[in-house]
Amino acid sequence: MVKNLWNDKRAILLVSLIALISLIVLASAIKGTDFRPTQHFSREETEMAQRSPLGEIAQEIMEVPLEKQIAFLVMIFLFGVLVASMLSPEMRKKLLRQLFRLFLSIVLILYLLKIKPDIFDGLLPFFALNANGQATPSPEEAAPPLPVFEPPQVSAGFSFIVTLALVLLGALFFWRLSRWWTSQREVRSASLPLDRIAEVARASLRELSLGNASAHEAIIQCYERMSHVVDERRGLARDSAMTPSEFASRLEKAGLPRGPVNRLTKLFESVRYGGRNSSQADVSEAISCLTSIVEYCGESA
Repeated sequence: MVKNLWNDKRAILLVSLIALISLIVLASAIKGTDFRPTQHFSREETEMAQRSPLGEIAQEIMEVPLEKQIAFLVMIFLFGVLVASMLSPEMRKKLLRQLFRLFLSIVLILYLLKIKPDIFDGLLPFFALNANGQATPSPEEAAPPLPVFEPPQVSAGFSFIVTLALVLLGALFFWRLSRWWTSQREVRSASLPLDRIAEVARASLRELSLGNASAHEAIIQCYERMSHVVDERRGLARDSAMTPSEFASRLEKAGLPRGPVNRLTKLFESVRYGGRNSSQADVSEAISCLTSIVEYCGESA
C-alpha cells in the first residue's frame, strides 16, 4: 500500500506541500532568535582562524559534566546501531572496527591532555595548555571587530506569499509535464503492430476456412491472440477487470476499424459467455470481420 501511495504523483505533491508549509511555520516560530554576527571570509580572517587556540576547545570538552558526556556517547551509540543495522554484515564489522579505533584514539588524547597539559607545546603552540589546565593565550593582539552586516528586514507575510507562489508554480509545471508525458505515451501506444494483427487475423481465417478448429474455438483463440498482441504495446495492456467491450473501445482509439472490431467482440462475448454453439452465420460474420481487419492492415486475406 505504501509503495502504491508513493507511485501516485498527487500524493507526492501533497506530502511535499505539507512539508513546505511545516518548514514555513517552523521558520516563523524562530523569527526572534538571535544569531552570531556575520564574518567576512578574507585573508585576515583566515589567518585568525588558523591562529585560534585549539587548546580552549579541548579544555571545554574536558569541563563538560560526566553525565552529559555519557548521554552524548549513548546517543552516538544508538545512532551508530541504527546505521549499522542498514549495512551488510561485512560492512558492519569494518565500521565497528573503525569506530572502536577512533574511540580509543579520542580517549587516549583526552587522557594525555589531562595528565600532561603541555604535551603539545612546541608542536602545536595554540593547542597547548598551561600548567593550570587553561589554554595558552595567543601572543598576538586580537584584530579590531569588523562592521556587522545588517540584513534587510522582510515581513513574514511577504515571505509566505512568495513561497506559496513558487510552490504553486512548481505544482503547475509538474502538472503540465505529467499531462504532456501522458499524451506522448498515448501517441506512442496508438501505433499498433499492424503486421502482427494481420498475421493473427489471417491465421484465424485459415482455421475457419479449412475447418481445422471449431468456430467456437477459432473465435475465442482469435480474440485472445489479438489481445496478446495488443498487450505487448505499452499503454494498451488489458486489465483483468476490463470487459471485452471496454477493450474493444481501446482498440478503436488505437486505430483499428470500429465496425469489424465491435462485431468480432460481440461474437466473442456471445460464444464465450453466452453458452451457445456457433452457427454458420457466426462463422461467416467472423470471416467478414477478420477479412476487414486484414485489409485495413494493408495486406490481402
